[in-house]
Amino acid sequence: MNRLLPVFLLICLLWICFSCQEPFPELPEETQTGAQTFGCLVNDELVFARDGSYYYSVGHTNAVYYIETDRLVITATCQFDQQFIFYIDHPQQKAELQLNQIRYLLPNSTDWVETEDTGRIYLTRFDMSGYESIVSGTFSFELSETNGKLIKITKGRFDLKMAKDEYQYFE
Repeated sequence: MNRLLPVFLLICLLWICFSCQEPFPELPEETQTGAQTFGCLVNDELVFARDGSYYYSVGHTNAVYYIETDRLVITATCQFDQQFIFYIDHPQQKAELQLNQIRYLLPNSTDWVETEDTGRIYLTRFDMSGYESIVSGTFSFELSETNGKLIKITKGRFDLKMAKDEYQYFE
């Protein structure tokens, strides 16, 4: 009986320690419901959007489709102030597209890395028929910093409500 008490106390202590921790964040599921999610691996480290907003504003995750120019713009601000901006021309032409322009703000930095006509984005849903338009998909690409360091973006996924805009007032 004397041996069981320390083992029991140790088990209780471990249970308390592990039950108080927040769950480890994971990549968002690959949904197509407008769940306002965005995440990827940047050099094999998890990066995910802090929050989602249907309307365009700095510091949120969203998608805006410009009818006049047939251009989709996806913007995401992530947990270490990283930012992604994707520009996709003619998103309705086919499901798998090239990213026409990518802008990536490095973590806790003011240095943007930009590239054109690289990477792949696969739109699993581009639906403008309902009250709330939805765009969902997956992406991957590589960027090079000015010092030549390679940035690999893999397992990217998003599921966003999409605003439609007939006028191009930002970009």
